[in-house]
Amino acid sequence: MNKANNKVYILTFLLLFVVVVLATNVILNNESKKVSKEFLNTYYNIQDVKILKSKDIKELKEALTKKYEGILTEEALEKLAASRWILEGEKAADDFKCTLEIKNIQLKQDINSNDAKSYDYTVNLIVKYPDGMKKQISQSGTLKLIKINNKWIINSVNVREGELYKLMKK
Repeated sequence: MNKANNKVYILTFLLLFVVVVLATNVILNNESKKVSKEFLNTYYNIQDVKILKSKDIKELKEALTKKYEGILTEEALEKLAASRWILEGEKAADDFKCTLEIKNIQLKQDINSNDAKSYDYTVNLIVKYPDGMKKQISQSGTLKLIKINNKWIINSVNVREGELYKLMKK
């Protein structure tokens, strides 16, 4: 009977171990998806273009840092700011006097490891023009995340530069 009890204990331990590992994986995937969606919502939902009114480079960098703090690594923000891609949505919204709103987000995991993840994304957007016209557009890209201090953060964003601007034209 002692051997039977030992087998039950071992099987119970193994089952609990598997459940803990699976639960941890689900939680970490949810955290990386949450950060990805937070970035996409921050980038694509544009109701105002105040950030474009920054007077100099230092003020613009501070505004971008505040907007994307905890979502993008410093290196990713520097790269996106240097290429001006990070402001493409605001620039188009300002030029066309419109707003941009996310209708839905689709994430498809590409890379999945303990310290790196990658998602291909597609966002469906609604562009609202001042004359009341609405236009639905889609944009796709890739987000790469790394884990820093047990927290997922976006390290790279790949999207076709200039595409959003072209799509938002009437």
